[in-house]
Amino acid sequence: MPIIPRWEWRTFGDRFGRANAAFAQLKRTGVQDSDELYLLSGGGPNVKVRDDLMDIKVLREVDADGLERWEPVLKAGFPLTQPDAVAVAEALGIPEPTESGGPWDVKTFLGAYAGPGGPIRGVKVHKHRVRYIVHGCTSEVSDVTADGRTVRTIAIESEDPEAVLAAVASVGLAGYRNISYPKGLEALLDGAPARYAVIDVGTNSVKFHLAEVRARGGWKTLTDRAEVTRLGEGLAETNAISDAAATRTADAIKSMAEEARPPARWRRSPSARQACGWRATPRLSSKPSVNAAASRSRSSRARTRAALPTSRSWQVWARVRARRPFSTREAAARNSPLVAEERSMSGSA
Repeated sequence: MPIIPRWEWRTFGDRFGRANAAFAQLKRTGVQDSDELYLLSGGGPNVKVRDDLMDIKVLREVDADGLERWEPVLKAGFPLTQPDAVAVAEALGIPEPTESGGPWDVKTFLGAYAGPGGPIRGVKVHKHRVRYIVHGCTSEVSDVTADGRTVRTIAIESEDPEAVLAAVASVGLAGYRNISYPKGLEALLDGAPARYAVIDVGTNSVKFHLAEVRARGGWKTLTDRAEVTRLGEGLAETNAISDAAATRTADAIKSMAEEARPPARWRRSPSARQACGWRATPRLSSKPSVNAAASRSRSSRARTRAALPTSRSWQVWARVRARRPFSTREAAARNSPLVAEERSMSGSA
């Protein structure tokens, strides 16, 4: 039977807000619990033992939208034949096993490669998976336990990449980073501290605060600075945000967003594009000139949004100054930063 390529999207986290509510409205198509053994080698291929079978998928392609095309290349029973054992080693990027080392059952393979100081790590994983169909795409919400640590992961896949993107957006996950299972598990097990950022966009400057959560509570400040961009320059005379001011501000936000992103880490929050998207419904003024200025400013805002990164692995809130800025602690306490921002800007918070 020919293998049909499927495009996959997945993210990891502990709170998904709008997405949890969206899935709660959908009909379940299946529920399954399983115990699996993942073989991790630096976030590369998806190699696991499930139902007494060695199962390997390799990443073949990443498209312009960040979707990944994974292809199954092996599903073999134990003990592994020598060619199958060699195929596993090649996928994991580890030394090729010798024939004298076999027969290759699970215990023998782990003993040869996953012992102390070995090139791979064997991780026992329990999954509780609930399946759905979202816009014609196969989807699942899974609660995962690995080495005593828990995380939730949401996956959506289809042969049609456009359908996957539409499904991701429909459940409110368009700004979340696409993270493969191996990378998500390694991030969970490594236990790097959660990182949060606040970007406060004002009429004269853009303020940036970046912090990590300390293991015993409290915050460790990594960056606390401001950059003068003069977003409101000329606003009193023209009643509009100029292109130059919008460009300066967008460049500053983009730079801060890049700085906030921790390398090789997944995060589970809306991207800067979502958080800075000026999505609140504008309140019209009784002065026609102000309404006209707001209309002229929207094109500048659109150009500013276009300059922002579309998918990031950190949590950020950017505020067009409507009220006092969030403190880092306040921001972290908000379950849905985007909704909170929209409410603040529309005056309903």
